[in-house]
Amino acid sequence: MWPSDANFLWLPTGDASESVAQEGERRGLLVRAFPGSGLRVTVGSPEANDLLIAAAKETATTGPATRRERGRAGVTPDR
Repeated sequence: MWPSDANFLWLPTGDASESVAQEGERRGLLVRAFPGSGLRVTVGSPEANDLLIAAAKETATTGPATRRERGRAGVTPDR
């Protein structure tokens, strides 16, 4: 993570930017997709931080379901 005084995080989600943004919005996060590149997530309040941490923990626990989904998220599939 880079040092910053900004109230947002940049997540390099690649081609999955729009679907990840929709999921973030569903969870109550303020997000903006940059299709094909990444996602900007606003985390200006303690509540927003808690939402992002909960979403990250769930994703870390469950992870993408398939190799195809990992590829869409910009993560190199295991070979």
